[in-house]
Amino acid sequence: MGHASALLPEPGAAVGELQTPVVASGLFGGGLTGQLTQRLVDRCRQQGRWALTGRLSTAHPYEQVAFSNLGAVPTGLVLGAFP
Repeated sequence: MGHASALLPEPGAAVGELQTPVVASGLFGGGLTGQLTQRLVDRCRQQGRWALTGRLSTAHPYEQVAFSNLGAVPTGLVLGAFP
C-alpha cells in the first residue's frame, strides 16, 4: 500500500507541489513509489497542469533517482519561499 499526492494552491492551478509519497515498509524496493508518482504525474498532465514542484532531500538518494527518472530537473530554487 502507498500514497502519492500533489498540493494545488487553488482549483485549476497550472502548477502543483508534489507531496512526499509514502509506501508501506514491507513494499520497499519494488518500485511502487515510482509507479505511484508516475501515475500522479500522468494525471496532472491530463488535467492540463504544466509543472509540478517538489522538495527532495539530499539525505535520500533513492528519492532523487526516482524523481530524476520521472523527468524532474533540479533547480536549487525553493518556490514560494520568497515574498
